[in-house]
Amino acid sequence: MDFSKFQPQWQSEQFFQICDDDKELAEELIELYRDQFEQSYESFKKAHDAKDQKNIIFFAHDMKGASANLGGAVVSGICLELEKMGKEGNLGDMSGQIDKLRKEQDALMAIFDEVLENFPEADSEEGSSYETDDEESD
Repeated sequence: MDFSKFQPQWQSEQFFQICDDDKELAEELIELYRDQFEQSYESFKKAHDAKDQKNIIFFAHDMKGASANLGGAVVSGICLELEKMGKEGNLGDMSGQIDKLRKEQDALMAIFDEVLENFPEADSEEGSSYETDDEESD
C-alpha cells in the first residue's frame, strides 16, 4: 500500500521507523496514543471551559508532542496553534481551532485504522528494513 496518500496529515516514514516493522508494537503505540490523546483532549476542553490558561497550555503541548511522535503533523500543528493562543491569552478565540482539532484527530485515527489493516509485512529473510550495518555483520 502506498501510505504517501495520507500526507501531509500523517508522516508515515517517521511512524514506521518508530515501529521498526513490528505490527504488534504499532498497535500498542496507536492504542496508547488514542487513550492519551482522548484524556488530554477532555482535560483541555475542561481547562478551556474554565478559562484555565495554565492547563490549556499544558494539555495543548501534551497533545502536540504525542501527535508529532507518531507522525500526526496536522493534528500536532493545530495543537501548536492552540498552545500559542493559550500563551497569548486568546482563550475566547479557540472554539474554531478546537472543532478543527476534533475533526483532524478523528481523521488521523481513521488513517491509523487503515494502516493497521494494511500493515506492511516484514521481510523475514532480511529482517527489519531499518537494520544498521552493525546488525548485518557477525
